[in-house]
Amino acid sequence: MTRPPRSLFLLCGALWIPGCSPEQPEEAGSAPVERDSAEEPSPTPVALYERNFLFLGWEADTAVMVPWFLNARTSQDSVTRTARAWLGRGGAWELFFEEAWKTPRTPEPWRLLPHGPMRLVVGEGDVVERVLFDEGPRQLELVLEEPIVEWAGQRGEAFRALNGAVFISSLRLDGVLFDMSRARSPLDPEPGDWIFLTAGDSLLFLFIDPGRRDPTADIFFSGWARMGDEDVHWPAVRMEWPRVRSVDEARRDVPDSWVITAVDGDMRGSLESVTSHLTVGGGEGPLLPIDALFEVRGTIVIEDQELGVSGMVRHLQR
Repeated sequence: MTRPPRSLFLLCGALWIPGCSPEQPEEAGSAPVERDSAEEPSPTPVALYERNFLFLGWEADTAVMVPWFLNARTSQDSVTRTARAWLGRGGAWELFFEEAWKTPRTPEPWRLLPHGPMRLVVGEGDVVERVLFDEGPRQLELVLEEPIVEWAGQRGEAFRALNGAVFISSLRLDGVLFDMSRARSPLDPEPGDWIFLTAGDSLLFLFIDPGRRDPTADIFFSGWARMGDEDVHWPAVRMEWPRVRSVDEARRDVPDSWVITAVDGDMRGSLESVTSHLTVGGGEGPLLPIDALFEVRGTIVIEDQELGVSGMVRHLQR
């Protein structure tokens, strides 16, 4: 695997979410602020920070997907961190990394931290350039290259699409890399599903369920598209499941197909599940939580132009 000489392996990487913290992250390698030994740090409010990476590429006619999800939850004396990463390839999904650990309380809990076989390459301006995994027979590296487009969510979230690549052992595959940064307090509504789709090299689609405060309200996704040099935004997108399948262990149904309709009527689409990876959580209630990844294919129609799309759905039932 190549290593860029201008980058630096850091013991803390950048996960800065604009508008989510009153403090800007310090530059990598800057000296820590000295405190009086009697000075107590101010209480850290509980917050949840999320950084998701998703690589989408193709090997011959087979989709290759690498979702890599990192989370941090603050408390008064520590930060609980989790990291999970999958390789979806040839119809099979491998959860090759799953860890949870605690670190001491820090004024910058949103910063990514390497852990065990997961390492980070951070370049100028605290920009994450590479995420690496090296343990036993599994060697995998995500490479974030030139940015394509950036979108902002309703609550300060940052969504970016970049040119990217993945190294699987010595094999390099080029594709598109999706980078999501967002944060919330425990009192904020929990965000829901999201969908990232590509159509060739110049068409990208993103649909996000931002969550809702009123549990009886209709769910409307926000949608964005990059079409050549043009950006399109749909503030309200209806998402329906015309076909579902049962997950007996969780006593729930999950979607097996999706119908997408912009409320303003200029965009519609349909998706079908190709492969999936479902994780059923524990609990005492009759319904158990589900965290699912779906490889999907389908069509998006904009102004009577039909576009073939493929990508991934992240689906959550809590």
